[in-house]
Amino acid sequence: MNSSSKFLILTTFIVLGFIISCNDDITSSSVSDPPIASSPTSSTDSTTDTDSTTDTDSTTENTDNDDNPDNINLDGIDPEDLFKKVKEIREKVDQLEKETATHYEIHNKMVENQKKILNEIKEKKRIMRSKPEGSKEQEKAKKDFEDHKKYGKERLNIFKVQSNFLHKLVVSLDQARNDKMDLEKKQEYFLKKQKQKEQKEQKEQKEQKENKN
Repeated sequence: MNSSSKFLILTTFIVLGFIISCNDDITSSSVSDPPIASSPTSSTDSTTDTDSTTDTDSTTENTDNDDNPDNINLDGIDPEDLFKKVKEIREKVDQLEKETATHYEIHNKMVENQKKILNEIKEKKRIMRSKPEGSKEQEKAKKDFEDHKKYGKERLNIFKVQSNFLHKLVVSLDQARNDKMDLEKKQEYFLKKQKQKEQKEQKEQKEQKENKN
């Protein structure tokens, strides 16, 4: 299950927990503690530096048999533009990872706060039910319960706004990581073909010299 799916489940859990806690017809024991969201781990995709090479010991005579599962078309590729895009997408991923981690911390603090509010609402409801029916004590306890429920709804709306923002951030991070992987594959394949081309030219030059001698 990806990060965004887990995140949506957590948000739904919080909302349902609040609804259940505020419902006088449902016992407080029906609500359990919501889980804490874990931030997506930093991308561990392998990166390719512009001066790196792949499989330096491989031969270059059979270039037609090179694997190209993504059908990368090298025609019209501007190496400088490609390397620039790789650099930019890496910076974008790094920035999004930092932002996401920060907002996950905020989100988890809000989750803890929502748990406290839910527990307080359940306790207020328990006290209200424990008072004699129609008594002043029950009326006072009911007002206390309603006031706390109103506060809980206000905090829940803020929580949902923050949750939606974080969800969009996670989706953007996932997309950026996919873009980064695609560009790095293209860069890796480009560098590999460039190296093979250079080795082939060097071999042909060597053969020409040998033939002349």
